[in-house]
Amino acid sequence: MAESPKKPRKLKDLKARLGRTIVPNTGQGGAPQPGGPPQLGGPGGFVSPQGSPAGSGGSVVPPPSLGSAAPPSMSVAPPPFLKPKPARSGDPFSAASKAPEQREVRLVIDDKPVDDAEVGRQQRARTYLLIAGGLIVGMGVGGALGSTMSDRKVYNHTVQDGKDVYQSVRNASGTVTNAQQLIDRAVTAARGGPGQAPKVDYEAIESLRALEKPFVAGAFTRKQYMRFKATTVDTLFAYYNKVNQLWDSYDGFAARTLPEQRRKVLNASANAATAMATSPTGCVPMNVEGRLLCGLVYVEAAPPQGGKPVTQVMVKPTRKSRRAVEKTLYTGQDLSESPENFVILTHTPRSVGVLGEQATEFAVYQRDVLRLKKLVDEAIEMQGNLERELGEIAKLEEIFAF
Repeated sequence: MAESPKKPRKLKDLKARLGRTIVPNTGQGGAPQPGGPPQLGGPGGFVSPQGSPAGSGGSVVPPPSLGSAAPPSMSVAPPPFLKPKPARSGDPFSAASKAPEQREVRLVIDDKPVDDAEVGRQQRARTYLLIAGGLIVGMGVGGALGSTMSDRKVYNHTVQDGKDVYQSVRNASGTVTNAQQLIDRAVTAARGGPGQAPKVDYEAIESLRALEKPFVAGAFTRKQYMRFKATTVDTLFAYYNKVNQLWDSYDGFAARTLPEQRRKVLNASANAATAMATSPTGCVPMNVEGRLLCGLVYVEAAPPQGGKPVTQVMVKPTRKSRRAVEKTLYTGQDLSESPENFVILTHTPRSVGVLGEQATEFAVYQRDVLRLKKLVDEAIEMQGNLERELGEIAKLEEIFAF
């Protein structure tokens, strides 16, 4: 009976505890587990669903007062199996969809100031890279452009040099042609002709020596020969050598001809040559003790009659002899019987050394003149080839280059 009065109090206390409204914590942490019993947080209070005691972030609910007249209304979350099911929607995947889990995203901002020196180094590095790239590209473009311009400059130099050499050859051609004309005059005088005795043309030789050398090495050295043919270059050097040879020969020829003492010797030799030319020589064969010998005589040829060849000539033992004997020109007759009736004419040019020393001097002069004529004719031929080939180069036009 002593414990009876205590029952209502326990029952009342239990109802007060069961009727206590549990307030969910809206702080940090997840929602309380549904249907779970509250946990004790210590004497005189409940611990919030986060399990944190008072003073550590959780909410502590004080117990109900025992002296309250009416207990507070009970508000307890129903268990999960009694919760109403959500209505089905038309989306078959709506039931399986869950709310995305919220994640904490933290932005870390470094407020440390950047060193000015580091910024400057980075800017300088980028500047150097840009400059280096520009230089490489510029060098490539400049190299290609420079190579093209270099080729154009070489081409233009070749064309200009070709025109210069062409003009030098044309200028030299007048002098070389003049020299050829003077030498032809000397050759004609030395040969003589009908009614004109062979002689030395001193005036022509003096004019020849007065000519200056028309073509020198400076006219074609240090030139660009890219547009020249190989044969043109060879002819150019041969022409230069030929002109040098000619003018060296002129000097020696004039030194052997123009001095006063040499003129006297040449004049006497020319007279002797004239006498030989106007009074040819021959030999009369004779049989002396079984041997066929020949005696030299001067021959005076009789003029041809009616276009017929001369067969009979007059011979005499000396040039001044007044007695002349008629002989028959030998043309292959039988000399076994009366060979003295025939005369064999002498080849005068090949007998100059025998016929007289004076005539020999003039013969040497004639040989020198003929040799000069050969040289100048070869130079004129080379000159014509050069003018034709260099003229093709001189027609070319220069192209733009800077």
